[in-house]
Amino acid sequence: MRERIKNAIQKATTLQQLEDLLIKELNKIKKETGHSWQYVSGIITSDGPDKVVENSRILDEHTRRIESMYGLPTLSATVVFDDLIFAQINADKIPYNNWLLFWRKILKSGVFETIHMTPRWEKSTGAKDELETAKELGLTVIYHQ
Repeated sequence: MRERIKNAIQKATTLQQLEDLLIKELNKIKKETGHSWQYVSGIITSDGPDKVVENSRILDEHTRRIESMYGLPTLSATVVFDDLIFAQINADKIPYNNWLLFWRKILKSGVFETIHMTPRWEKSTGAKDELETAKELGLTVIYHQ
């Protein structure tokens, strides 16, 4: 699934294009597999810029473990974003609020059934916003220690 997502979004040059391409592919995969997606939320930037790589690695480990445990299509920021896509969309110039809106729209796309909150999610403004959005949508929330 990861490669398929990467291939689907590889031509995006704006956050809006990325959003459109990602939602289209998530819906396609849901239709083909008959399974809803699960989303993994956690801390990435809240510890400061010097911890982003480490926190991204940890979130990716959680994402892979959760995907393996449940055997369902699984998405987190680490599945979508890498250095290449960040550069293509000029991510460093995108206002923080646009990132919150992006993830809200992804969660509201209708493909998600469950959100997994990974350890220390409470320190992340983005993760708190994702949880609030998930609750509004009635998604199942699973907290991991």
